[in-house]
Amino acid sequence: MTIINQNIDIVSAELIERWNLPHPAFASGQDLRSSERGLLQLLYGSMEHAARYQWQNGGRTLVDKTYLSILWTALELPPLSIGFETLASNLDRFIRLHLTECWNDLDQLDHEARHQLAIELVERASEQLFGSLHNDSYASNVLFFLCPQLPVFPYSESHHLALQAQFPQQSTPGYADYHQACRQLLGHNLPHICSTPAPSAETTLPHLNTLLSQTDWWPRRLLAQQIKSQGG
Repeated sequence: MTIINQNIDIVSAELIERWNLPHPAFASGQDLRSSERGLLQLLYGSMEHAARYQWQNGGRTLVDKTYLSILWTALELPPLSIGFETLASNLDRFIRLHLTECWNDLDQLDHEARHQLAIELVERASEQLFGSLHNDSYASNVLFFLCPQLPVFPYSESHHLALQAQFPQQSTPGYADYHQACRQLLGHNLPHICSTPAPSAETTLPHLNTLLSQTDWWPRRLLAQQIKSQGG
């Protein structure tokens, strides 16, 4: 299972721009929180902050509803059937139920355990955050920025259709199958994907630079965008 790599440099340049620049649809393109660097800081940064303070947040949700609204706008996700306040509350319960106890140990999991946990969390989040098992797109995109140290692959109907068009013999009816297909693709194409340099964060955000250098978050982001672009 391979993927055409001829446009990887174009995809990388597009994503570097998204990493550095705010999304034009949020605050007239003036708020850096809507850049992908900003999204990681909002969600993953909120988790790191909460972990340092034993998951206490003065009665507020661990991830603010405004941050989720920014995420939806910047990723151009379809509208929700629930409000962002409800989503923030659901996410708070999900984090406390599934992530607080294991957060500091995620980096220590072996390779297979990390992939299995990523699949399980997406499936659980789909139901527990959004009330249905058919919300893998929403769940995977939230977790991609919330838990970047886990090998979650951003998923959407357009990703699914693009992958099916490129590999009609590969059945990916749900997130678990899509995850395994992306895992194979990433393994086959990792040398080429990793030949494109990852972006860097500001020196005031050293945890993001550590994340980019020690995880495969950026290669997964490149792969997801390349699948989508080649399906167009």
